[in-house]
Amino acid sequence: MIKTKTNHFSSNNMRKVILCLVISYAFNVIQAQITYYITGSGTSFTARTGNATTGAIVSGANGVAIQNVIDAIRTREDCTIQFGNGGINLLDIGTDCINFDDEGSNETSRKWGNITLTGKITSNSNIATIYVTRHVRAIDSHADITNTSSSGKSIFINTISSSRKITIHRGTVHATTGDAICNSSSNTVNIIGGTISATIGDAVQNGGYGKIIITGGTVSATSGRAVFNPAWGDITISGTVIITSENTSATSGTVHNDADIEITGGTIRNTASGGNAIFINSSGGINISSGTVEATASGYAILNANGVLDLSGTPAISGRISAPE
Repeated sequence: MIKTKTNHFSSNNMRKVILCLVISYAFNVIQAQITYYITGSGTSFTARTGNATTGAIVSGANGVAIQNVIDAIRTREDCTIQFGNGGINLLDIGTDCINFDDEGSNETSRKWGNITLTGKITSNSNIATIYVTRHVRAIDSHADITNTSSSGKSIFINTISSSRKITIHRGTVHATTGDAICNSSSNTVNIIGGTISATIGDAVQNGGYGKIIITGGTVSATSGRAVFNPAWGDITISGTVIITSENTSATSGTVHNDADIEITGGTIRNTASGGNAIFINSSGGINISSGTVEATASGYAILNANGVLDLSGTPAISGRISAPE
């Protein structure tokens, strides 16, 4: 009798094969994504592909203003934009800003795909270093982005669309006097890593109808607010994020809320004497079910100025809690 060997290819093995194929496909797509390297200074900037110094120069992006370079590389395809040569090299665009904007609204116009930002960039623009104004699908930032002007923002989202996402994965976003990240749109900003900081202004501000979700990294302000929610949008704080400030204002705090904030994790801390970790204005509401909130003995962990405070779960609160009279 001849015995034949049965090949038992289980459904579990099939799932593993499918997963490997999906991962391989995703890796190949990422590898195929074109990278643009932007170098230069003053009013003369150049974009290359393949290599920052010897790669092919992009048509219309050779020794021109920074915005002309950005417009020249605009495409429907996903791309990576590296600011500078890499390493410690910093791309200084002076008083200009980079505006990610579509060419037009019709189907034949050039539009942005998903954009990944890397490298290092700084500007002294009174508007922003990175300014997002139209239908960019998504921006994923791994870059160091700085604004040194008296009123400019490092990243300013002011789009007319409501389905776009901006995600900070790593790198730094810093503003000297203005705001590091300002969302004045209906879009979603995800902060899952990196270092977001402001000296005088707000590290993170949600100034529109959009949502900001903070789950990782560090968010800090010196004399300003680390997180400010002044309008109609929502902010969610969770995960491992550490949010700190040295804000000494009696009518503000590390987190200043005029709308709605949900806190389910992370650490919120004010290290200044007399400073508030969380300040709830009369129009604001905060739900805290977990996480850590800390203030010094002379400050308030939570100062509620006639807003809505909902405490549940097991948050670790170190410091005084003030409720409306």
